[in-house]
Amino acid sequence: MIELWLLVFLTWHFCCVTSYQWSSSWTGTEAWQACACDDACQNIALAAYNSQIYLSSNYGNSFAIDTSSVSSLYSSLAMSSTGSYILAGTLSGFLSYKYNGVWTSVLTSQMWTAVACSGTGQYMAGAVSGSVVYYSSDYGTSWSNSAHTTGWSSLAYSTSGQYLIAGVRGGKVFASSAYGASIAFLTGSSGLIWESVAISSSGQNMVALSNTGLVHCSANYGSTWTTPVTFGVSSGTIASDATGQYLLAATDSSYIYLSTDYGTTWSIDTPTSSWASVVMSKDASIAIALSSTSVYRGTAAPTSQPSSQPTNQPSRQPSGQPTLYPTSPTSQPSRQPSGQPTCQPSSQPS
Repeated sequence: MIELWLLVFLTWHFCCVTSYQWSSSWTGTEAWQACACDDACQNIALAAYNSQIYLSSNYGNSFAIDTSSVSSLYSSLAMSSTGSYILAGTLSGFLSYKYNGVWTSVLTSQMWTAVACSGTGQYMAGAVSGSVVYYSSDYGTSWSNSAHTTGWSSLAYSTSGQYLIAGVRGGKVFASSAYGASIAFLTGSSGLIWESVAISSSGQNMVALSNTGLVHCSANYGSTWTTPVTFGVSSGTIASDATGQYLLAATDSSYIYLSTDYGTTWSIDTPTSSWASVVMSKDASIAIALSSTSVYRGTAAPTSQPSSQPTNQPSRQPSGQPTLYPTSPTSQPSRQPSGQPTCQPSSQPS
């Protein structure tokens, strides 16, 4: 009975968003470049060029400089499910992660264009411009590389870390089903720059956004792809909820678009602006978007009845894994570090 109640609750919880009510929640002094949040969008990190990291623990109502971070040319951010791990990539030579209030720099003297982090923080990945993707399976302690050299632009991990999707400046989308190892070509054509990629918690639903506004979607772990829409404008980042049903796509000089049916159809959800980044909570109830020096928070406007899943969405998880992927990681740590993060937020958004 309890399991049935939870199933009904989760079905309702993930199927009730038709639009977001957006408002400016905070204005800083930096020209923001990247954003990351935990599963609830309660802990949020912001990054800019020539600046330190900014943090919020109250759903974006206010931000403060993370005094333990250093000023750098930050390009990308990622965060674990609880916010206990933050991973940051810079264009000025280092990759770093934060745990227990301490930043640790690794793999210096590289130009990092994208980073990704699994739900626990056990699996991390960082992409080097014109080089390889590095990945860690032990919370950032040791690193290996994919041995595949190209112009990486974006990364995203599934919650478990088993699936990693990677976009390339040059027309291709790659993925790994081995926790970052054995990255293989999935889809794409020459001439496109895949600015951003996103993935559902299970890894089943993947989406990629090109610099021309082309949206590319897969509902079967990257085995096949569809192109349901092209926005026709320069695009920045794309974000997904836990299921892959709800997606937000931010454009550089136009709107943020919302899809509530796994990327099949889209609608305009914000006024015109120059949107630098967008992220959303796993339950799709909250979204955070960056425009110039302002941080905007979107709160989901629910419907009275849960919506139905689109007819072209698979009714169950595929019985097998994609044949081009290996099925298990080379190694996994036996347990998560015993330490706990020093700060846990307590307030709800106003």
